[in-house]
Amino acid sequence: MRYLCNLAFLFLVLIGVAIPRAAAAAWTPFAGFDWGEKVPIVRHGFTKERVVALTFDDGPDPRFTPAVLAVLHRYGVHVTFFVVGSNVKRWPDLLRAEVAAGHEIGNHTYSHPELYKLPRDKVEKEIADGDAMVAEVTGVVPHFFRPPYERLSLAVFQAAWVCGKQIVLAGTALEHHEARTPQEMVARVLARIRPGTIILAHDGRLDRRKTVAALPLLLAELRARGYRVVTLGELLGEKETRPLSPPRAYPSVATHGEGGLSAPLPRAGKTEKG
Repeated sequence: MRYLCNLAFLFLVLIGVAIPRAAAAAWTPFAGFDWGEKVPIVRHGFTKERVVALTFDDGPDPRFTPAVLAVLHRYGVHVTFFVVGSNVKRWPDLLRAEVAAGHEIGNHTYSHPELYKLPRDKVEKEIADGDAMVAEVTGVVPHFFRPPYERLSLAVFQAAWVCGKQIVLAGTALEHHEARTPQEMVARVLARIRPGTIILAHDGRLDRRKTVAALPLLLAELRARGYRVVTLGELLGEKETRPLSPPRAYPSVATHGEGGLSAPLPRAGKTEKG
């Protein structure tokens, strides 16, 4: 039954994007939703300007987030962090550091479950608990939402819509099983870059040392090609970005230097959508 519901969901999402929203709203399960002017799911910005949005999932994480923040500050760019509520609870100061640096915060659920397998009430709770944790630390409720693994279902779609979220997926990912070095990771992304591309990267959960090493290479090459890195809010016209805060010292991370990690971490699989 769940399989059939998911097929119906995908069909109706296509209808919602392909035909006028007024007509789509007449279809169950879209009946009763206020479509406004928004497309329910976004995976690319519609622009001819050379801008891309860089997003990070799965943090905050003390092993990698400080190093990511330091690189972003060095290059003077803002990104969107899709944070996990349980991580925010453990490391609230890292979320505060992201906000203080002018970065944007998105919701990536509270506990990072396989959301597409859950009923709607549990999906809503994951989103709501993630919102509550971010709001407790920052006073702001995220507008953007990315489901773990970028997996959607009818329940995920409905819950996100009821919670007032804009679902954001990605056009390309920095982490991929075919890209074994930071240089290969960057080359793979650059081959797929277009104006408005939403790039997925990660700053938590798995071993992100290669991501941290690839980040300055990616930002330097994007700049050389005339691309500007922005937040989702700026790309999609949702809000204005904030200026970077004055330079600050971020704590050193165990992922850099000769010491390395104190314990091995699991590795990513194929294109990672965490």
